[in-house]
Amino acid sequence: MEKLGVGGQNQETMDLEPTRHEMLIIGTFMDKFYFEEDDFDGDSEQWRSLEKALHCTNMRQQLITFLHQVRESKGYEVEYTPAFFDSPFMRMKLCEKENKFFYDDVMKAAKLAISEINTETLVISIIKQIANGKCYEFIGVEKVVWTLKRLFLLTICAKEFNINGEDIIMLDADADADLVFKTIRAVVFKPPNTFQFIEWSFKQSQ
Repeated sequence: MEKLGVGGQNQETMDLEPTRHEMLIIGTFMDKFYFEEDDFDGDSEQWRSLEKALHCTNMRQQLITFLHQVRESKGYEVEYTPAFFDSPFMRMKLCEKENKFFYDDVMKAAKLAISEINTETLVISIIKQIANGKCYEFIGVEKVVWTLKRLFLLTICAKEFNINGEDIIMLDADADADLVFKTIRAVVFKPPNTFQFIEWSFKQSQ
């Protein structure tokens, strides 16, 4: 079955400052598409013919739902893709038993990301003379999205430490001590036979 690719006229740019991976992948979806306009005619003969050719109904709403999740999560949490749409984002199931090679690549990419993040935070702590700098211990991968640009979009769980190696303790209202865990988003490029760390950020609370 034929699939709909990325297209449409760029008419109104969203107020977002793109990072490097967004310019490669997300940037394609940041601009407003013609079918998102308020005056778009979903009953036009041309649009109905396209729906018929792609064997789908309510195509506009499906595309809008997909675009919303891409823009909101910046590609890290793409749970839904219309069947007729050739999306560059593929939410992958992380199961060692089902695909050991992919699983191993994801683990290598995630651990590389944490290592690079720790190097970055250490250098910043030294340069800025921060007494209680932070570093992170890899715990696991919560989600992984693979893109057609050979990018891993990783959502990683990590344990936070002070640079001197002491666990960071956060006391809640009941004075119970809990170790601090952070959800980190990282982009790792995967060309053949190597890995390249691109960027990272903390996942903001929803």
